[in-house]
Amino acid sequence: MTQPSVDPVPSISEAEAIGATKAIYEDFKAVTGVPVVNLIFRHIATLPGCLEWSWAVLRPLYASGAVATSATHLMDSLEIPAIPRLPHAALRAVGIDAPGEAAINRILDAYNRSNPMNLIALTTLLAHLSNPDQATALAPPAASLPTRPLTSESLPPLIAIEDMNAEMRTLAQMLNSFGAQGETRTMASMYRQLAHWPGYLAISLTLLHPLHQSGQLQRCVSQAQTSATRLAQELLTQLVPTATPPPGEASQIALQTALSAFTSNLIVEMLPVGKILRAAQPSP
Repeated sequence: MTQPSVDPVPSISEAEAIGATKAIYEDFKAVTGVPVVNLIFRHIATLPGCLEWSWAVLRPLYASGAVATSATHLMDSLEIPAIPRLPHAALRAVGIDAPGEAAINRILDAYNRSNPMNLIALTTLLAHLSNPDQATALAPPAASLPTRPLTSESLPPLIAIEDMNAEMRTLAQMLNSFGAQGETRTMASMYRQLAHWPGYLAISLTLLHPLHQSGQLQRCVSQAQTSATRLAQELLTQLVPTATPPPGEASQIALQTALSAFTSNLIVEMLPVGKILRAAQPSP
């Protein structure tokens, strides 16, 4: 049953997840090594039969390292504008102490790991929905698939948009529009976690606004989209059959709609943003 959520689209949060959904969430974090279940998967969990089937199809690609390898290629090849590193003093001046700076780095690192993986994997899944006969091999037993250690420190909770004050909400919404290829819509989860430090949202806006205005950010997004599509086509041939039945027709249509929206807009836009913000963080 879908429960109330602070997410901007229908979703089942990690705190609300029970039963099979909770088990998949925990498995997702263990396999990917990312301490957060991304919004797209929390949304897919609301579509009957979709989370179970999607994870059954994608888990072997994540667990084998194929998705992570492709994601590394994607991020390494993504060209971003050269920007200077921030001094520690700039963060301290807006109230971000050393532990806060470390937490911000963990947030950026988590999303810079999960977003490229999810973009490639979900683009692959979207293509698979149109060509379900592509898989040709037999799936290995789930128990044989490796898992990766979770980050030892968890990330701060998401701040509900309605709980932000007017200034925070304005900053987050402006940031969420940067690099957008279509109409601005769902708020990226990363900004809702970074909102614990409003001063950092202001710094991020200062860094990213000229890149958005000049079109450089949009060009980075287009490059990421092209690369992700190519890498997804390569992974499509590595999909294996699963014993988990596919969702019904209505759920498949809803799944395709969600995958299209997230892969063509929200997730891909965050790749250059995350890489730029991490590159601008002060040196250790």
